[in-house]
Amino acid sequence: MQKKMHMVFLTTAAAALVPLQHHSLPRSAPPRAHRLNLIAQSREPHARLILVRHGQSEWNRANLFTGWVDVDLTEQGISEAREVGRLIAAEGLHVDEVHTSMMRRTIRTSVLLLSTLNGCWIPVHKHVELNEQHSGMLTGRNKRELAQEYGEDTVMGWRRKYDELPPLLPDGNPLQKAFKADARYEPSDVPGAESLRMVCARLEPLWQETLQPALVAGKTVLVVSHGNTLRALVKKLDGISDDDVFHLDVPTGTPLLYDFDETLKHVRVQGLWADREGCVRHGRFLCDEARVRAAQLAMRDQVRQDIAYSPLSADGNLVQAAFAAQTAGRALAEIEGEAYTVRQTPPSYFFQV
Repeated sequence: MQKKMHMVFLTTAAAALVPLQHHSLPRSAPPRAHRLNLIAQSREPHARLILVRHGQSEWNRANLFTGWVDVDLTEQGISEAREVGRLIAAEGLHVDEVHTSMMRRTIRTSVLLLSTLNGCWIPVHKHVELNEQHSGMLTGRNKRELAQEYGEDTVMGWRRKYDELPPLLPDGNPLQKAFKADARYEPSDVPGAESLRMVCARLEPLWQETLQPALVAGKTVLVVSHGNTLRALVKKLDGISDDDVFHLDVPTGTPLLYDFDETLKHVRVQGLWADREGCVRHGRFLCDEARVRAAQLAMRDQVRQDIAYSPLSADGNLVQAAFAAQTAGRALAEIEGEAYTVRQTPPSYFFQV
């Protein structure tokens, strides 16, 4: 296990929060508890955790279940990663350490945003525990087409429910053989499929042994991971119930900042997830919340149509036609005056299904 990161476990979420209070109080003698709250809110946080989902990947754009397939970033994904770096810099944050999954889309995102921050020297630790939820037999399947075959409710259950396990990918399947033969993993580390509950369980040791100690030490920790992995972390941090986690979405390229005090309690409440009572959000998005909400709604609609979304624009910049990842190639792209090689096809064994 690697070291430290900005994150906090909230077993008693409501009790651990110090919400902002805006109601008026007598000028002469404000209650002691209220004065203490105001002092706590005005202080610099003891520790900070920044959660970032990787930039748009090839299979995000193609509206495919990706799971453990090691796809690369698109041109938009590269721009998103660089924008995340600018947003972190604009906030005046100084990152102490970075933690990613073992997959190129998170590793490349972390390198790009650190380069934008002028912080390529900052330690980057890679963990299999931060890999995306394994999609099982859904891997490589289009979400809209699956919804037409099995129904929208079933597919949304696979995507968002806490205890919904996708159909298992058998050991004899070429994809699963490739995962187990990958030098990054011990064969025993590779599941046949995962529910969100299973992702939460595999993240627990990383939290206990690496992330929480870093926060206790007062560090600013950056976690660059995947949509469902970050949902599992947010569920822990915000105390979201097993049922309500269904309504939680984390778009690509939208950094989410959590502030903690010396006891690793949240400094303040920032809002609600999906505008639902009981889904308190303590993290603050570093980009415009309207564009985050537009991206979240687009993610929900991917079971009905092939939508690619961009969190870089205020309206979500929805694109109706997702491209076919299997037919794309490799291209040299100029992005913001710099040249990047953008692979549009993962290694060939990912298509032997």
